[in-house]
Amino acid sequence: FSKFRLVKGSGVEKEALAAESKEAGDTAVVVAEAAKQDSTHMQRMQFAVDLLQGLSQKPKRLSSLYFYDDIGSEIYARITELEEYYLTNCEHEIFTTYRETFSDLLGNAPFNVVELGAGDGRKTRVLLEHFLAKGLDFVYNPIDISSGALQSLSQKMAQWFQVTLLSEEKIYQDAVKGNERSEDKGSLAFEPVCADNTDGLERICAKSNRTNFVLFIGSSVGNFDFADAVKFLQRLWVSLNHGDFLMIGCDLKKDPRVMQAAYDDSKGVTAEFNYNLLTRINSELGADFDVSKFQHMAKYNPHTGAMESWLLSKERQNVHVKMLDKTFQFGAWEAMHTENSFKFSIEQVREMARMAGFVVVKNLTDKRGYFVDSIWRVEKDQK
Repeated sequence: FSKFRLVKGSGVEKEALAAESKEAGDTAVVVAEAAKQDSTHMQRMQFAVDLLQGLSQKPKRLSSLYFYDDIGSEIYARITELEEYYLTNCEHEIFTTYRETFSDLLGNAPFNVVELGAGDGRKTRVLLEHFLAKGLDFVYNPIDISSGALQSLSQKMAQWFQVTLLSEEKIYQDAVKGNERSEDKGSLAFEPVCADNTDGLERICAKSNRTNFVLFIGSSVGNFDFADAVKFLQRLWVSLNHGDFLMIGCDLKKDPRVMQAAYDDSKGVTAEFNYNLLTRINSELGADFDVSKFQHMAKYNPHTGAMESWLLSKERQNVHVKMLDKTFQFGAWEAMHTENSFKFSIEQVREMARMAGFVVVKNLTDKRGYFVDSIWRVEKDQK
C-alpha cells in the first residue's frame, strides 16, 4: 500500500512504481539467495550425517556421492583422458561406429537427449553432431549436481555448436556468451539442469511430452552393487514415459591387470581424485584430514566383480570434524573404503534390465569387447 495518493500518469507515480518494482526485485534476489543458502546448509548437514555414519562403520567408509564437487568433476575429466583409462575410448568408439543406429532408433519425431551426469561432453558430441547433421528435432538436457561442471560444459557447447540456450540461469548465459563456436554444425537447443539424476529427470519429463533418450554412460551404474543398481534403475523407469529409451554404459569383466592400471594410473590422477574427497570434507565440514598421511589403493575383487578404491592411513592418527564436534581415530594402515566400480557380464546386463522393468533393444560393444552400451526401452501398460 502506498503512503500517499498518486496522480495517475504523473512523474511521481512512475517514480514510485519504479521504486516499488526495484524493491520487489531486490526482495526476490534476497529470497532466492536465502533459499540457496538454506539448500546448501541442508546439503552439508546431509554430508555430515553420511560422514558420521561412514566413519562409524568397520571398515570405515566414505560415500562416493561426494567425489563430484567442482574440483572432483575437473579431476574426473582429466582421468577420462588418461591412456590407461580405456573406458572413454571404448565408448567413443561405440558412439562413432553406431551413429546411424541411434538416429534410426529415434526416427523423425521430436525428442530430448537427457544425459545423467554431464561429463565433459566429448563422447556425447559425436551423437549431437550426427543428430544435427540429420536435421533431427531434439533438445540436449545434461543433468549434473555440479553447477561448475554444467558451466564448463556450456562453454564447450558454445565452442562446438551454434547454441540456442533454453535456460535462464545467468551462469550458463555467461558461459555461452563468452565463447564463439569453432565450426557451425547447426543450432543446438541446449538446456542444462542442475540437480541430482532422478530429480532432474522428473523435471524434464514433467515439462515435455517428447520422447526421452536418456544417456547413463561412462559406466556410472558401476558405482552401485547389483541390487542397488536395480533399485536406482527402477526409479528411472518410474520417472520415464512409455516409449522412452535409456542407454546405459557398462564396463564388462576382463583381464584384471587392464582394470588395475585404469584405477591406479602412472600419473597419479586417480589417486588425486580419491584424495580430493578428504580435501572436500576439510573445506565443507571443518575436518583436519592431513592428505599426506593417507595412501590411495585400488584393487579388483573377483568375487564381487568390483574395482575397489581405498584410502590407507599411513600412521596412527586422530581426525577431528568440527561440524560433528567429534574426533575419529585411525590405526596405522587402517583401510577406509571410498568407492566400488562394479564390472558386469552381458548376462548380468540383460538381467538388470529385466528386473528394473526395461526391455533390451540392442547391446553395442567395442571391437575388444571391453565395454557395452545397452539400449533399453520403457514399456508401460497403456489405458
